[in-house]
Amino acid sequence: MARVLITGGTGLVGKRLTQMLIAKNHEVLILSRNPKKKNEFRWDVSSNYVDEKALINIDYIIHLAGAGIADKRWSKKRKQVIIDSRVETANLLFEKITTLNIKLKGFISASGIGYYGAVNSQIIFEETAKVGTDFLGNTCKKWEEAAHQFSRQNTPVTILRTGIVLAKKGGALEKMKTPVITPIGSGKQYIPWIHIDDLCQSIYRSNRR
Repeated sequence: MARVLITGGTGLVGKRLTQMLIAKNHEVLILSRNPKKKNEFRWDVSSNYVDEKALINIDYIIHLAGAGIADKRWSKKRKQVIIDSRVETANLLFEKITTLNIKLKGFISASGIGYYGAVNSQIIFEETAKVGTDFLGNTCKKWEEAAHQFSRQNTPVTILRTGIVLAKKGGALEKMKTPVITPIGSGKQYIPWIHIDDLCQSIYRSNRR
């Protein structure tokens, strides 16, 4: 049994992943700005605070925290929120783990296919492909760099660049099912996606390596 700490544990993926890990007899702790359950602990990036009880004897951190990319218009302020909610949270975790001298078995971080840039292309991107030069590419680059800090402690780091996560309830699929009167674009746009259970299984297997 592993003791796993999840950020973003109250989100779509976090909730399903928590269910899956508990079903496999792992202990799951969740960092939340507004903890409500017994296994939830408070953290606040703006005040550099993490409840240290959440960090005691943890084996893995799964970093899923991040403001929704499509939730609001991309104003200058919103763009910074999107970046900070991913990067500064990882920085805070690294600072606390280092200060408390906690030896992790692994740090798993979400990322996105936006790393390659928001472009239509016939190219099949691989892990070694160059980062995109747009906002999403820059965001993912900073996000992954923050995650790779944990390598300095000889902690294995796993990063999953995923597409749109589809689930029966919630997330992007709910919005896609909304009736649309006029066509959106040419209809030839690529939509990389992954089923929520496949993503959670991938994260789980990252824990087991």
